Amino acid sequence: EVAPGVRALLPAPPCRGACDRFLGECAQLPVFAAAPDALPQCDAVSEATGGQSEYPRQGEPLVLPLSEQVVLEVECSAGAAVSRPFTALPPGACEPMQETEWSQCSRLVSGDVFVPLGATQRDLDFTAHNQSFALLWHVVEEECSAAAFRFACASTFAGCDAYELLPGVVLSLPRGPCRSVCDEFNFFCEEYLVTEEADSRVQCARVLPPDQLVVPVSEELIFTASCVAPPYNVSLHRECPPLTTMNDDDDECVLICPNPVFDDTQYLIWEIVISIIAWISFLSCILIICCFALHPIKRQYPRSNPAWQQFYYLPLPIFYLLIGFWGGQENLVCVNGHNAEIEDNAFCFFSSFMVYWGAWIGLIWYNWVGISLLLVITGMNRLPPLLAQLIMHLGPLIFYVIWYAILAATDSWVSNGISLCVITKRWHQWQPDVVFWIPWAVLFLTGISALASVFLYTLFIMGWRSVQNYWRIMAYLVVGLMAVAYGLVYHWELRIEEDELGRSIEGWVLCAASNLVWERCDPERLIAFPPYLINTIASLIIGPLFALILLSDGMFIDYWMYLVRKYILRQDVPYPFDAIKRAEKIGEALGSGTAVSTNSSLSAQ
Repeated sequence: EVAPGVRALLPAPPCRGACDRFLGECAQLPVFAAAPDALPQCDAVSEATGGQSEYPRQGEPLVLPLSEQVVLEVECSAGAAVSRPFTALPPGACEPMQETEWSQCSRLVSGDVFVPLGATQRDLDFTAHNQSFALLWHVVEEECSAAAFRFACASTFAGCDAYELLPGVVLSLPRGPCRSVCDEFNFFCEEYLVTEEADSRVQCARVLPPDQLVVPVSEELIFTASCVAPPYNVSLHRECPPLTTMNDDDDECVLICPNPVFDDTQYLIWEIVISIIAWISFLSCILIICCFALHPIKRQYPRSNPAWQQFYYLPLPIFYLLIGFWGGQENLVCVNGHNAEIEDNAFCFFSSFMVYWGAWIGLIWYNWVGISLLLVITGMNRLPPLLAQLIMHLGPLIFYVIWYAILAATDSWVSNGISLCVITKRWHQWQPDVVFWIPWAVLFLTGISALASVFLYTLFIMGWRSVQNYWRIMAYLVVGLMAVAYGLVYHWELRIEEDELGRSIEGWVLCAASNLVWERCDPERLIAFPPYLINTIASLIIGPLFALILLSDGMFIDYWMYLVRKYILRQDVPYPFDAIKRAEKIGEALGSGTAVSTNSSLSAQ
């Protein structure tokens, strides 16, 4: 009574202890797994009461000042002691089980099912689908998948018994899953439910009766309902979630191909940009080969080394051009929606053989040119030209054929789902690094060491002018090695972040499996498109840069001017390279003499 004849009716809020008990006993119920927002927040405060707790502790009443003279205190309500499994039943009705659209619960549940008031079986079907996606899709062991399926369907589509209490008054009694069904779910799925972050196992003994549900309607009338145990001998179809497809062995879901880390627009940009640069690179290689082959001085060893090196590089632009001519990623790096393997089509063999051919042979030749150049300028080159050519070409070729054959025989090639076939981790997670990336990095370091030695020796022994005179061969080596450096840095950056990327993709797939509109799922992190595009461009841009460096040599310009004047303009001009040939003969005659032979050999390189 706040004033004479005026009474205020104030509801007593539940005590904090009652809220805590509710969470402890009921938070694991399947209904709250589908609607976690329905659970109370026991530590919440209310702005309406000036920031006081919505669930005050017993003995700490709410203080409500109505005016300066009237202040009310409201004690919390501790609630009644609960001693039965259920003291109230949700309103609903029994309905015959219908065919499910999303989940496969209609294969396990039959007869009448309990449908809560305001819901439909379609709602329950979608709830069952969402409750079980992480364990029902083809991403876990089959025993766990089956146990999760039985528990989810029996929890969502509870059995139902109808009892007539009075004429026209029917009690619909839901029958949940047996405790054994819950225990099997925890047992078979423990490795997926228990992680370092949380233990998600269901507290079966708290939320489910052991065998039957007892509902005392009155002292004289007691209903019992047996629990539901779905059958075991049901064949369940375990589909792969969106963004994935079944592998060839039909035992694992793998990412679809082309790899979904890039969207259609990015793939289109990649194809357009790479095709343009691949054409430029291809024509640059052909131009270099023709210029060296037709030049009377440059086609002789060791001047011809750059032209020979184009034969290792030429397959790379051809490979990228064939992607467009041969039908795109869907028909080349992919077979029936999954990553192609070497036995699936010729392109997988071609891409892996040619790309790794260029990677291995190119870097080996960089080392050979760098080391041989160092031997020349130090006067220690004693190899005959024919033997040097054989070592340069046959040695790397024999090594590469043996290396590739071993990996092919062990089924170690598979498409990366983006552009080419790469070394897989079939035998060990470090297999690609051990058989390629680490040795490749060692070769890169030896090539850098050889180049640095050539530069320093030329600078300190022969002077800065010699470095300027022979900048082309050094720039040639720098361009190739820098492209290799970018590829190495990019690979090891992805290798370091591999676990994080894998978790992001896994979360993306599971999100897609739990949403009918899976496009709403955004991965936290995927492979960034710009660095990947730059990595491909870095390997293709070598050809045009080589052409600009090598063809800037004045000897090419002199020779082409000589041909134009002699055969087109019909002028009587002297042969421009007689002096060079005479200087080389003098150098050979002097043998190991002085700077004449050294400079002559370096000029030849």
